[in-house]
Amino acid sequence: MTPYTQGFWLFCGLGACVFAALAAKQKHVFLLITGFIAAMAWIWLERMPDPVWMEGLAVGIVILIFRRPTLIWLALVFGGILAGLLGSLLQSEGIGVVPAALGSVALLAVSAGFGIGRPKFAPAAIRDDALILVASVGLLLAVVPALSQGWQSAVALNVGERGSSAPPVPVWVLVIGGASLGLGGAYSVWRRS
Repeated sequence: MTPYTQGFWLFCGLGACVFAALAAKQKHVFLLITGFIAAMAWIWLERMPDPVWMEGLAVGIVILIFRRPTLIWLALVFGGILAGLLGSLLQSEGIGVVPAALGSVALLAVSAGFGIGRPKFAPAAIRDDALILVASVGLLLAVVPALSQGWQSAVALNVGERGSSAPPVPVWVLVIGGASLGLGGAYSVWRRS
């Protein structure tokens, strides 16, 4: 299992928990379950979605929620979808279908149950910070494959006259630098609005 796959696992679990905690009423649980069933049905048809697209969608949904809080239903459906993806990832590692699905549903149930039953579980400031964390992790994971591939191409093309390439700058330096610049700019724009 690659570090990127582990990061996608983390993203699916984190996103499912955070989006499920946004549930404030019992009718919101229906939206979570709808997303979960849709994701499981899609995956059982052997059509796993591209992780980069899922991470990008999560970032877009977080931005939409900050702009229009009435679109919270979209985040709830997407939280169910992320839980379904987590279940399929668990299944791909050798866990049975039923335990993987039950584990993912339990994750949604606990987070939504605390969100509905205890209003102090996730106050507005904590929810906003958690949504920013989901967007940050999603943005980082969505950009890493393209940055890594571009860096490897640049190193391959940077061959000197004698056949040796220049010493490469580690990929993590570029990723952390780019993420810091991007997140700092996004944070300053968000605070000004």
